[in-house]
Amino acid sequence: MSAVRSMTGTTTPSMELPEGASQTFKAGALCVFASGYVAECGADPALITGLATRDGRNGTAGLYRQNFILAHPSTLFKGYLDTSASEGAGTNAATDRGLSYGVAKNAATGKWYVDKTETSNKRVTIWDFWDQVVDGIAPAVADVMPPVLFTIAAPYCNWTAVT
Repeated sequence: MSAVRSMTGTTTPSMELPEGASQTFKAGALCVFASGYVAECGADPALITGLATRDGRNGTAGLYRQNFILAHPSTLFKGYLDTSASEGAGTNAATDRGLSYGVAKNAATGKWYVDKTETSNKRVTIWDFWDQVVDGIAPAVADVMPPVLFTIAAPYCNWTAVT
């Protein structure tokens, strides 16, 4: 997952904060504050602080700093659409636009994705499909693991939940 742009015309906000102990997440991982440090989110995260821009460094708490893009409802992110039921087989349909799904982490690769089969713990809304040509191939409907553009739902953005 990565940030694409702000839908309000501003830059995508980022921050660098102390990383928690023993963090081995991959760049693009969903992160949250845990005891004042940046840590990878767990399954069905209650809050999402942002997306890490680099891999976790597996140190002691506060030894390293982690840069991440802040989760905000106006930030458009790019990620892959897949299914937790049969990872590596998720396909897109035109009807996915405007729908909300959950997020999941691939156990083998450690990378996060939009989980098309998770409709109970919705965290993101799909706006469109990534239409940029990659390696000479333009994405199409019914592609396997297609890149999608999505926003994180406001109730789960750490910055909008702070009172």
